Amino acid sequence: STALVVEAAARDCYKSFAPPYPSNWRQVWRNALLGLFVFRPAPKVRSYAAQLLASLQLAAFRPFVAIHVRRTDKKAETGRYVPFEAYLAIVRRIATAADVPRVFMATDDPGLVETASQYQEFEWRTVPTRLYSRPKIGSHDFLKKYVYLPHRFNATSHTLDFLSECIMLMEGDWFVGTVTSHVGMAVADFMAAKHHNFTDYHTFLFDMNQKLCVGRVWPHRVPNRKFHRHC
Repeated sequence: STALVVEAAARDCYKSFAPPYPSNWRQVWRNALLGLFVFRPAPKVRSYAAQLLASLQLAAFRPFVAIHVRRTDKKAETGRYVPFEAYLAIVRRIATAADVPRVFMATDDPGLVETASQYQEFEWRTVPTRLYSRPKIGSHDFLKKYVYLPHRFNATSHTLDFLSECIMLMEGDWFVGTVTSHVGMAVADFMAAKHHNFTDYHTFLFDMNQKLCVGRVWPHRVPNRKFHRHC
């Protein structure tokens, strides 16, 4: 419900997003700050996320790289499937440049948690639950073929996990993900707004599909007509 997701907006909260905007980044600035403005989790969500943050000790874990690896829909070819090794290549670049070998990973593929643990050059944190993995609901062949969880799920707990994961990803100092995932696109906007720096965005945001949209100038190496209609 709306009450679960966001609180009513304060009348003066727009002031923190006041102009001037960077002259060549108006679209990016607007979308990022609007996204952060809209994303105001309700107390129940904040409390739940705080418990997860405390259990993972993310405050003491900083600085760290946050990565989001979306898998289920990529196997259905709704977005380019990016190998895990490609994420690691970016993480290694960051670790080398900034001396930060700590990584928080969010994923809908439980198998990646075990895979990541084999790379002992990094210190890993992952959520101990399978966040927002697709349920096996209905008889659609897509769901039968590509889901990981074989059971139904509670919509409230599912939403809490989903929003909490976004909050935890925002705690990172760098973000590596794909904007063909709604989570990846949202977190990229949140991170850009948090940094308040759009001239050096490429130092903390890494899109594995290299096609960040909504006004950004990432090179579009992977054409996707359906996706670009929304740009």
